Amino acid sequence: MRNEQQAGVTRRDVLRTGGVALGALSLPSLLSACGSSSSSGSTHYKGHAVRSDRIVLADYGGAVRDASQKAMYDPFTKQTGIRITFADADVAKLRLMVESRHPSWDIMVADGFDTYPLIRDRLIQRLPTWVTRNDLVPADAQDYATGQNAYSICQGFRTDQLKGKTPETWADFFDVERIPGKRAIPSNVPFGVPEMALLADGVKPENIYPLDFDRAYAKMDELRPHILFGDSYGACQQFLQAGSVAIAMIPNGRFYDLQVRGIATETVWNEALLFAWSSTAVLTGAPHSDAAFALNDYMAQPEPQAELAKLIPYGPNNSKALDLLDQDVLDRLPTSREHLQIAFRIDEQELANIQQEYSDRFTKWIAG
Repeated sequence: MRNEQQAGVTRRDVLRTGGVALGALSLPSLLSACGSSSSSGSTHYKGHAVRSDRIVLADYGGAVRDASQKAMYDPFTKQTGIRITFADADVAKLRLMVESRHPSWDIMVADGFDTYPLIRDRLIQRLPTWVTRNDLVPADAQDYATGQNAYSICQGFRTDQLKGKTPETWADFFDVERIPGKRAIPSNVPFGVPEMALLADGVKPENIYPLDFDRAYAKMDELRPHILFGDSYGACQQFLQAGSVAIAMIPNGRFYDLQVRGIATETVWNEALLFAWSSTAVLTGAPHSDAAFALNDYMAQPEPQAELAKLIPYGPNNSKALDLLDQDVLDRLPTSREHLQIAFRIDEQELANIQQEYSDRFTKWIAG
């Protein structure tokens, strides 16, 4: 989850609603002597002594943090007595802290494509065997990553502006003759743009990788006169809300936010660009690793992940959480059975390998 706070808004922060009031989740089998220290000065979690009474968690703030606090962080603190404070996540800063052997954070939230280099360079710790693994995280990352979610970058449109044909594919996103109107895309976030352009240009999903950047950005050149660039996903959402554009490319939760506020919009799930997993990982040398591992295990459980999905429409990393959700909640998740069948899954490992070129090519294209 790339830090978009540097541009004024979090990339995966997509929903601010009243939400669901949550009490502490009941996971009594996990804890003993919780909420207070034992005579040895430690709390016990799943039979493991936890001496640390605090955690510093770096994330991207906004609505995702708000929802996570209600669904995960506050219930964990209530049951264990372990306090959680927050920092603004930044992969480069994590790397510097760990390499200098003076990390001040314990856990960082990261996208899958950021997690792979952290594993490779030993900047995050292997989880103890007692920490629950999440089955929807790829097998080669499960020993390091738990507890976050999946999201899709979709196109969506104003139903009160498009009276004729409406978009069903990314090719339609480019078809300004049949579907007139401005399109909004962010100028600060490259993720999904080359994949979207190649799908629109007729490349079959199985042939998208390795990415042909020249072809992708030649296709983007066709659309440039019809694009209204926003400096963030939030700005693109505002363009759609104001009616300044007919169609926008933003994360699925932002369309849901507009819909619950009564804005006449529809989400296009076909060819949604699915980022199927993200992580919460413990930094190498974290000062409160014992408590951080306990929090990672707690966040990996199906109950907290289900509560998070109720508050913000992103898919759990634990498949058992899906069994705890009503159909109306499942229907708005990017990882519902129906949406998975028609999505394009972003290759997080490939993005990890080409991150620099991926970002550089987008920046060069934006600059014109």
